[in-house]
Amino acid sequence: LVLDLIAGVLPDANGELGLYTTNNFSSSTAIEDYVAYGGNGIRDLPASQAGLWPLDEFIDISGIGTGETLQAFPGTTGIGPAQWLIGASTLGSTNLDPPPLPGDANNDGMVNLLDLDILGTNFGLMPADFSDGDFNDDDKVDLLDLDILGANFGAGTSASIPEPVAASLALWGLAFVALRRSAYFE
Repeated sequence: LVLDLIAGVLPDANGELGLYTTNNFSSSTAIEDYVAYGGNGIRDLPASQAGLWPLDEFIDISGIGTGETLQAFPGTTGIGPAQWLIGASTLGSTNLDPPPLPGDANNDGMVNLLDLDILGTNFGLMPADFSDGDFNDDDKVDLLDLDILGANFGAGTSASIPEPVAASLALWGLAFVALRRSAYFE
């Protein structure tokens, strides 16, 4: 989440932003998300009751400069001032890569036999990353990753794969991995 406080999206230097499911702004069950900046907000009590924001806390934006925005640290929930930073604006930029297609180890936009070959070649590898066939990010290439590849086999292509063919491909993949694994342990 990025809040552009300088460019006038949120024109006040002291404010709050809340997301509600109803217009009952004092309800802790209607509030879904919340952030206060520049000073204490007037609706921080329901946000605090909902576990979305610490009571009487706000993000200090006194040092924000031209071209900077208020941003939640990547990978955080954004709950509380400590999870926010002032940084160069990323609004309107296209620097965010789309997430990879689950099972597409070679990142060619399709889950196919090339990806199965990569997974089979690296089966048992630790530590491993997505391009090795670790599709569930547990630092190893194992049957859980094969399951992800199998569930997404054919994704990214315009051609549909009939169910019997997909099942036979999954069985072929298991045999392939078993052969690779037995060769790995010899």
